[in-house]
Amino acid sequence: GQNTSTVTQNGSGNLQGTLQLGSNTSTIDQDGLNGGLSSGGSGNVAGVLQVGANTSTISSQGDRNIAGVAQFGIGNDADIDQGVGYAEDNQAYTVQTGLNNTASQKQRYDNNWANINQNGNGNTATQDQSVLANQRAGNIADIDQDGDDNTATQTQRGRRNDADITQDGDDNTATQTQTGRRNMAVATQDGDDNMSTETQDGRDNESMVLQNGNDHTSNVDQDGRRNDSDVQQYSDDQVSTVIQDGRDNESDVFQTSFIGGGNTSFVSQVGDDNDSDVNQFSVLFGGGNSSTVLQDGDNNESDVDQLSFFGPGNSSFVSQVGDNNMSDVDQSGRANNSTVAQLGLGNDSTVDQNGTGNISLVGQAGGLFGGNMSNVDQDGTGNNSIVGQLGSLNNSMVTQDGTTNLSVVGQAGFGNTSTVTQNGTNNAQLTGQLGAGNIATTTQTGTGNGSVTLQAGF
Repeated sequence: GQNTSTVTQNGSGNLQGTLQLGSNTSTIDQDGLNGGLSSGGSGNVAGVLQVGANTSTISSQGDRNIAGVAQFGIGNDADIDQGVGYAEDNQAYTVQTGLNNTASQKQRYDNNWANINQNGNGNTATQDQSVLANQRAGNIADIDQDGDDNTATQTQRGRRNDADITQDGDDNTATQTQTGRRNMAVATQDGDDNMSTETQDGRDNESMVLQNGNDHTSNVDQDGRRNDSDVQQYSDDQVSTVIQDGRDNESDVFQTSFIGGGNTSFVSQVGDDNDSDVNQFSVLFGGGNSSTVLQDGDNNESDVDQLSFFGPGNSSFVSQVGDNNMSDVDQSGRANNSTVAQLGLGNDSTVDQNGTGNISLVGQAGGLFGGNMSNVDQDGTGNNSIVGQLGSLNNSMVTQDGTTNLSVVGQAGFGNTSTVTQNGTNNAQLTGQLGAGNIATTTQTGTGNGSVTLQAGF
């Protein structure tokens, strides 16, 4: 074959080496001239090794930049563009093996490090790094793809950001965008047709995405400082979205299925020091579980655990607006539905559903003089519970063990207490309390019992 090599060097102490076997094309331009104002171009190093029929282009503008390309195969294309003018101490490396892979690396200002390693056919990798000022610490970007038709894109603006993408399989897509300082993003995908997007704007944010299987989707968006997100998805068809806006928020999402449907999780945290933990399992022909967590305020905490099997998945919705609210939802079975809405300060809700088709609705508002507390425990089939509390230090406990029992509790005021226990079938209970210090206790065992309690006083 016929190889072509073009080298242009302006400056002093620049080094280049090219070795080509086959029908390759290589272009190297090392030039430190900054609009004619500087001689520049000192100590740049470029090396190219190509075997097959590949194309490589390297442009290094500045001092002490290092660029290396190694390509083996046919139709691979590597493009390295380092700096303008005084760009210094950047490093970029590309290794490609296979057919028709494409790598593009762009570095601006100083001290950036970038690496691309692709093995397979039709893969595309793009890295764009800028420190936004001279003489600043740079960014780190690394892409490793093994398979066919994978796409990875990394964009960094700022200092000391660290981005890492590893993809093993076919037709995977990963995108990382970092703006600010000291952000870290890691995406690891093993399988086919997975998609991961990580966006970070601020400082010291950390995002980890691990997807193992096929057809997973993960979206992480962090805006602020010291936010932490960890997403792990296994098997197939899991979907996760995490949005963090503020400081020191933490989110953990774990989703998996075994002979079951894909799970869906949505987490939004606005404020500071919020904590969300979502664990979803779908096994033995269980439908996908669905979880939504919305936190707006400071120091709110939410924990959701869902297990579905032999039927439709469970559904959980949690909304917390205010400070120091806590929600714990535990669902095991199929087609259970839980909704928790908390507004104010220091409210606490616990929901435990074990069975089929149970429904729980909890709404709590207030907490100025101390938070409200609700505990709902449903074990059986088709039980319904509604709890509404307004004020401070109200306490509700509902236990339903049986089939198609109905409980409604409404409390407003200060320090009211309601305890409801239903064992049996088709029992119905209504409790309404207004004022301060009211106490209501209802216990029903059997079939078709009815209870109504209304109390008002101060």
